[in-house]
Amino acid sequence: MVGSVEGKITTRTFVTEIDTTNRDSFATVGAIIDYVTLMTAGLTGAMHFVGEATVNIPNTPANRIDPHINGYVFSNAQPGDVILANNAQEFVWTGERWRLLGDEGSYAIKGSITNADIATEANID
Repeated sequence: MVGSVEGKITTRTFVTEIDTTNRDSFATVGAIIDYVTLMTAGLTGAMHFVGEATVNIPNTPANRIDPHINGYVFSNAQPGDVILANNAQEFVWTGERWRLLGDEGSYAIKGSITNADIATEANID
């Protein structure tokens, strides 16, 4: 039973499965957890930042280095874990190894590019 602004008592049904068309029922905690898990299932491989490595991560095909990040358990690494390493590089865990995504040398900062940086034939003026 639920009270309303007008003081009327109304009954609502508790449900164990979420039905998005029934806006008058109350879902149990289990129903909410199941629904959120189902709706976010496709995100399990999404990239997510885990921290900054305190050891050097080499850019080699077989690197399986523990990045030594406080609170990060490398034995539980998931594909999509992203770390900062070597002061300027970003790596993603593929499930097998750390793969270099990029480094500061691969970015252009607004205002840092001059005409001398652009090929004459680029014709972008």
